Amino acid sequence: MKKLLLFIFTLSLCSNLFAQDAKMRITVKVPNAEDEVYIVGNQKALGHWNPGAVKLEKTAEHERSIAVEVTYPVEFKFTKGSWASEGYTGDKFENPNIVITEPTEQAAYEVLGWYDDNRRSFTEHYIRANKGKYSFEVPEVQELMHIVMALTPTGKADTNMVNHEGEYYQKVMQTFKAFESDPLVLQIEERLSQNSYGDYATLKMDACGFYFDGDKIEQDSVYDKLSWGGVNKIEPLVAELERFAKASNFQNFYRSNQPYYSQLIQEMEAAIPIQKQWVWLEKNFDSKYDHYRITFSPLVNGSHSTNRFMQAGFNQTVMFIRGPITDPQYKKTVRNGLMELMVFTEIDHNYVNPLSDRYMDEIKTALPNLKAWATAEAIGYYPNEYAVFNEYMTWAVYSLYAKEKFKKKDFDAINDHIEKMMVERRGFVKYKEFNRELLAQYKKKGKGQGIEALYPSMLAWVRNHQ
Repeated sequence: MKKLLLFIFTLSLCSNLFAQDAKMRITVKVPNAEDEVYIVGNQKALGHWNPGAVKLEKTAEHERSIAVEVTYPVEFKFTKGSWASEGYTGDKFENPNIVITEPTEQAAYEVLGWYDDNRRSFTEHYIRANKGKYSFEVPEVQELMHIVMALTPTGKADTNMVNHEGEYYQKVMQTFKAFESDPLVLQIEERLSQNSYGDYATLKMDACGFYFDGDKIEQDSVYDKLSWGGVNKIEPLVAELERFAKASNFQNFYRSNQPYYSQLIQEMEAAIPIQKQWVWLEKNFDSKYDHYRITFSPLVNGSHSTNRFMQAGFNQTVMFIRGPITDPQYKKTVRNGLMELMVFTEIDHNYVNPLSDRYMDEIKTALPNLKAWATAEAIGYYPNEYAVFNEYMTWAVYSLYAKEKFKKKDFDAINDHIEKMMVERRGFVKYKEFNRELLAQYKKKGKGQGIEALYPSMLAWVRNHQ
């Protein structure tokens, strides 16, 4: 009997040993000698997703380090103390969490840059000129990049990436036909063929930070980059873009189409009440912005993106979207609702994402089976629980806004179109149920409560609908 008791005690002791946290040292190289670095992750030792709770020690001019006891698997990111100053360790579309599943004593990384760490910043003049305002633009260097991408084999084949409808597309393809095999076009095709939507987005986004000064392309004084990646994707291409523009007479083409671009801007402003969206979003979310910059091109179809910039006390969100919707199958009210949708669902990422940041752990545990919520193709673009949940939420939040704005008949038509598109075309298989649940919960929320009040109950609903 004594031997049996000793054996049981030994098993218990071993079990306790295996349950102990393992010690790990995390080291990170940083781009700036003055960087103060914090680690933020999925457990107490990593701050429980509080971006300013756990600071790393400065161990060299460009090195920071920390020794922590962790429980595996480990998920974390680096910041300078806030989510606005999140660091990126790779050129990733969603900048996913770093994940370590197996015990290790040492782990080393390099922060390529911080989202708020620009060499350039908003000037006093820029802030005065734009504070409290919004703008629609067809930026010149961005349009040059759109034309180059439209000439590639990928651009010709992908009708979601490039809008092949209308006279403008035909004019572009005819005007620049002789340059389909230009070295720049071939170089961009190589990138798109390897990482189509990632490089498509970052190239057009970064292009908005440049302008023509005569026949030279200069970087403006406001942005270091507009994309999410570690480096500016346009900076190394400036000389090639200048050569292509001069050889193809691009600037004359752009100037000759100014009346058309101005007409599109007028159509966008008439159909999309940005100020109403702005007021509604800031009534329902804590985030506040000083300026909306909306860039678009008639060559864009379904591939949209956004980013936000917070510096010099000025908060800006920038959208990269398509031009006006002209499909005659929809009556004008519904068509305008769908145009509002394409702007709103980019704008509100800048409100939804910071809110979702506070619920990282809950979102992950609520979606243990990602394939129950998105098709394999959708997961290819939205590869983790956070990205999938945010896409559900940003589109469903538009339904809350549209429900208040449109008459019932028009709302039903808009909402039906969105639900079908999200499920059948985009592959978010439970979107209809999610959307209806959010509408029902929003209707019952307390007076003065915002969208955050619905997060716990919506995440509980998600957990129960695997």
